[in-house]
Amino acid sequence: MARDAARPLSARRGGAGWDARWLIMGDDDDDDEAVDPDAALQAFITGHRAPFQASAYEDVWIEAESDGNSWTVAYTHQGWLHWMSHDQG
Repeated sequence: MARDAARPLSARRGGAGWDARWLIMGDDDDDDEAVDPDAALQAFITGHRAPFQASAYEDVWIEAESDGNSWTVAYTHQGWLHWMSHDQG
């Protein structure tokens, strides 16, 4: 997994993190300006984490090839690394 600089997704417009916006926001959000990407990322983590994983994040890495069918997200919280992954098969 390529590490992107630890900064909010909103700061990555046009860069590698831009495609990740579609993953965390879904395709129902046509107006990119209406949805805060950091709030969408928080909702994505909360919705996909295991019960033992933290719902908050500090640094986040999204695998560059992630899409709706296969994705990997890693994040840190209070010194712990949390890993989430999904593969449609």
